[in-house]
Amino acid sequence: MVGDTGFEPVTSSVRRKRSSTELVTHNSRYYSCLISLFQANEINFVHIKHILDSRVMRMVDMSFLYGKSMDFWTYWGFEPWSHNLMRGVYRKVTFVKDSLLGEVGKYYAYDYIVWSHQGRHDAEYILSTWKPIPEVMTQRFLFIEEISSFPKKVKMFFFGLKGFIEVYSYVPGTKWNPKIKDLAPLVNKAREIAISDI
Repeated sequence: MVGDTGFEPVTSSVRRKRSSTELVTHNSRYYSCLISLFQANEINFVHIKHILDSRVMRMVDMSFLYGKSMDFWTYWGFEPWSHNLMRGVYRKVTFVKDSLLGEVGKYYAYDYIVWSHQGRHDAEYILSTWKPIPEVMTQRFLFIEEISSFPKKVKMFFFGLKGFIEVYSYVPGTKWNPKIKDLAPLVNKAREIAISDI
């Protein structure tokens, strides 16, 4: 699989052993591309560190939750999502505050369910680089794992006035944090659909 960076991750199952000359050429092109992106202000030092670290990190791949469950996720308002080597689905949820005089306020929340990722490494990347979005109160990231690699993490933007980021790890079929009681059952249902004919 090739990520958004255009570089082949080290998790490829089949790989021909390269000669030393090929490796030097490959790495030179790789780093030249990174330098070009940095000079064009397309990426910063944090992005470069994440990209370089990702070459030696273990990938978690729970993408079987999407294959046969595509219609299921669409029904619940989710769309495909990717960022760097992360893959999953996301949705935008609208919350409206009403009064006797009608609508008095509206805000939004984003939910991301991520099933291809690098565990704690990507969770920390999200927390350190993700930005607030106008009128969006909460951005929740649910990392699906075989073995949980980190506890719940929360980051406030401007003391919470510009919203929050919440990052969770969840193993399908296990007890979930009350804050993801609307997302975890969807993951379990998708898992049930995915393994129904196996």
